[in-house]
Amino acid sequence: MLKLTGSLILVWWLLVATSTQAQTWPFVVDTDGKPLTSGTEYYILPAATDIAGGLTLVNRNGSCPLHVGQEPLGVVVSHGIPVTFAPRVTREGNIIRETRDFTIQFSGSSICGQSTTWRVGEVNRKTGRRSVVAGSVASSSVLGFFNIVKNELNLYILEWCPNCLSGNCPKPRCGSAGVVVENRKRLLLMGSLTLVWLAMATLSWAQSDPAVLDTQGRPLTSGTEYYINPAATDIAGGLTLEDKNNSCPLYVGQEALGSGSRGFPVTFRPRDAADGNTIREGRDFTVQFEAASTCVMSTAWRVGQENPDTRRRYIVASGSQASSTLQFFNIVRGEQGLYTIRWCPNCVDTSSRPCPRPRCGSAGIVVEDGKRF
Repeated sequence: MLKLTGSLILVWWLLVATSTQAQTWPFVVDTDGKPLTSGTEYYILPAATDIAGGLTLVNRNGSCPLHVGQEPLGVVVSHGIPVTFAPRVTREGNIIRETRDFTIQFSGSSICGQSTTWRVGEVNRKTGRRSVVAGSVASSSVLGFFNIVKNELNLYILEWCPNCLSGNCPKPRCGSAGVVVENRKRLLLMGSLTLVWLAMATLSWAQSDPAVLDTQGRPLTSGTEYYINPAATDIAGGLTLEDKNNSCPLYVGQEALGSGSRGFPVTFRPRDAADGNTIREGRDFTVQFEAASTCVMSTAWRVGQENPDTRRRYIVASGSQASSTLQFFNIVRGEQGLYTIRWCPNCVDTSSRPCPRPRCGSAGIVVEDGKRF
C-alpha cells in the first residue's frame, strides 16, 4: 500500500502504457514541448526567423485559388495565419504524430470565398515541384494529406508523402516543404527543397502545465490503462491491491521483487474538464485499478485516515464521496526528471470561501509484516 509522508519523497515512479496504447509514433510537439492536438490553433514558423516569418495566404498571380506562402521579413516579423491540424486516421485520437498523415487548414477566411484547407497542386514539369494551394479537396484524394518528420538535427520538416492505408497503393511523388521567391512573393512548394519548420502554439492553447509522459514519451490520456512502476526496478515491482489486516477495504501496495507480476493497470481521469483528456503535471486526477477487488467494492484510490504517531496516510482502494478531495492525486516532476505521485488537492472553488490547506504528502513505500505499503 502506498504510503504518503509529510514531505520526504521515498519513491520515484515511471508510468508505462499497456498494450491498449498501441501507437508507436512519437507525437509532434510545439515550441513549449506540448503535443500538437487536433483543432488547436498553431502558427507554423521557420526555425530561422531572421529570413522571413510564418505561413500565410498569398495571391500568386491575381487569381484564385490563393497559395500557401510565407510572410516577408520586417521590423516586426509576422507569425502569419494560424492553422489547425486534424489526423487522417480517427483511431489515432486527437494527437498529431510524426510521419502520420493529417490535414491542415488556415483559421481564417479567403478573399476567394473558398476553403482554406491545404492541398498539393499540379506538378511543374520543368522543376518537378508542386505548389501548395488553399482550396477544397475531394474525399478520395490524397492531395490534402501532409505529415511531419524529424531530420538529423532533431528539427521538424513538413512533407507531402501520403501514408498507404490499403496495402496496395501507388507510390506518390513525395516532397519536402521549401520556399521559393517568385516576383518578391515567398511561395511554399513541395519538392527537393527542404526548409526546417517549428510549430508554435497560439494563445488559444491556454494550458501552462506540461503533459505527464509515459516511458515512450507519449502524454498520459484519460481512460488509457497504464502500469505504475518504480524508477528502480531492482527493489520491487509495480503497484497492486494488498490485504493489510485480513479485512476490507484493500490497500494500494507494491509487488515484491521476483514475483513476476507487473501489478495491476490503472486509469487516470482529470478532475477539471477543462484539462481535456490529457493528464498534466500538478493537476488533479483520480486513479482506479482496472481489476476486481475481493472486497466487492470500488478500486478507485483515496487517502485514508492520518496515523497520529507518524502523521502518514495509507492509500485505500474503496472509492470516495464525490465532494471529497481525498480521491484527488497529482504528479510532479523532480530534479532528475522523474515523476512523483502526490496528494495535494488543487484549489478549484474560491467563489464562496478560500480553500482549506490540506496536509500534503508525497508517495513512498513502507514495509510491514513483509508487505510493501
